[in-house]
Formats: sequence, C-alpha cells, structure tokens
Amino acid sequence: MVVKCRLAGALGAPLVLLLAACTSSGNAPEASTSAPTQAAPTTAAPSLSAEDEAASAAAQVVSAYFRTVVSCLADPPNSPSTCFDGVTIATERTNMNNALISAQQAKTKAVGSIEVVSTERRSVDLSGDPSATPPVAPTVVLRVCSDGATFDVLNSAGQSVIPATQPDREVADVTVVDYGYPDATQWRVGLVTPVQGATC
Repeated sequence: MVVKCRLAGALGAPLVLLLAACTSSGNAPEASTSAPTQAAPTTAAPSLSAEDEAASAAAQVVSAYFRTVVSCLADPPNSPSTCFDGVTIATERTNMNNALISAQQAKTKAVGSIEVVSTERRSVDLSGDPSATPPVAPTVVLRVCSDGATFDVLNSAGQSVIPATQPDREVADVTVVDYGYPDATQWRVGLVTPVQGATC
C-alpha cells in the first residue's frame, strides 16, 4: 500500500429517507370534469443488511484512515501521540505511532494526499465476541487500491526521500474491526497487509 511502502522507502452509510408533508389551503376544491390524475407509484429503497452496513462503515473508515495518515505526518512535531486513535487500533495503531515517532526523529513531513481508488469486499464476519477473553471483534476485510501520486515525504531541506521507483498506486488487504459493535462509530483499521505483485 502507498502509505506503508512509501513510509518504509522513506525511512484502506445508512440510507436516509426524506419525507415531505403536504398542507392544504383550507379552500374547498371546485368540481372538475377532468379525469383524476394518479400519482406515480413509489418504491421504497431496500434496507441494507448488517453485512452491507458493516462493509460501508469500514470503507468510510479506510478513507478517513488515509486522510489522517497524511494529516498527522504533515506536521510531526505538533501531532499528538493520540493522532491515529480515531481511525486505528491494535497492530496498525502501533505501526502508525512508530511512523510518527520516526518522522519526528528524522524531521520529515508528508505532503499531498492519498486517495482511495476502489474497495472490494473480501469478507465480513460479524460473529465476534468483544466481551470474550481475549476479545474477538467483528471484522471486515477490504482489498483497497490507493493512489499516492501527489503524496510525498520531504526531509528538512525540502527534498523527497521516497524512491523514484515507488509506484503511485498500490493494493493492500485492510482489516477493519469494531470492538464496540454494533456501534458503527467504533470501526477501526487494525491491520494493513500489502498485496505483493497486485496492480490496480
């Protein structure tokens, strides 16, 4: 994945229905000889399954993860140690905290952006038990294509430290977990595994 490989070289919705209320003018309608007009039938949007909702929430967290990576590494000296807590957990939180420490020590900063090009659902398992010991979280695995064409890491002299051979687009399997399930706000990126040899 772009962020992992580039940092290494330098050193991943519920539907809302809007209802409109109709009000009358209070005047009795006049008689009409014209044929009554029939309203076009409406079809209610299908509700999402629990698996679909989980995959959608996970995809949103993956996009937020990439934005957070760039934001936190854009100004390492002023980024708090909790910078990644809102989008990561477990292994990935440790990895990104270590990346932040390395950036602070090396006096590097990130510029540009990393965009999610596509996500493909690989698996959804909502049978976890967060109360177990150790806890087992519901998990969504997405195959993510990310584009870092504008992303760069600069040293204190403003020079790029990313190898010129680094591809702009990369593929990774992103594991997203929710230890607070069914609270959809608790999905976090737990692990990012680059898919060797994959292109997108």
